[in-house]
Amino acid sequence: MSFCPYPFMSFSLQQGHRVRPCCSYRPKNDISDFENNPNYHLERGEFYNIRERMLNGEKLPECSSCYEA
Repeated sequence: MSFCPYPFMSFSLQQGHRVRPCCSYRPKNDISDFENNPNYHLERGEFYNIRERMLNGEKLPECSSCYEA
């Protein structure tokens, strides 16, 4: 299964102003300007890309810990 509800309904704030769909998500690069432009990242940016990839059935390497669990 390649779908997860978290990128569609929430986000996790991490230490150092890092933002992820959940605490288990392991991104290649952190979203550096989320604090300045959160709506962009939630509606059209990285979170949009994550949702699109999941809806297309792609298994995201960033989510491998959940797939293994």
